[in-house]
This record gives sequence, structure tokens and C-alpha cells, in this order.
Amino acid sequence: MEREASDQKPSASTLWLAIGIGAFSVFASFFMAVYFAAIGTNSDTGAIEAQRLEASARPAD
Repeated sequence: MEREASDQKPSASTLWLAIGIGAFSVFASFFMAVYFAAIGTNSDTGAIEAQRLEASARPAD
């Protein structure tokens, strides 16, 4: 079964949705990088966060 390319252009709302999702992804990645970099500089906070992540990774009993 072969599919042919469509000559239809995507609607403006679809393009804005794609742009919004892409922008959100970039900003979220940036702020997460800043957040985890800040945790790394503070050893007490980093240790607490590491324990929290380990606890959440363990299977529930």
C-alpha cells in the first residue's frame, strides 16, 4: 500500500501548537539544567534530592 504526499498545508493552529510544544521543551530543559546544576553546588540539598530519587526508584512493597 503506497501513500502519496499531500499538497495541503498544515493549518495555522497546528503550526502554533508545534511551535509552542517546541518552545516549552527548550525552556523546560534549560530550567531543569539550571535546577540540577544548583543542586550539585549545595551538597546538603544534593544529598536530600539523591535520597528522594532513590526512594522513588525503589519498587513499592
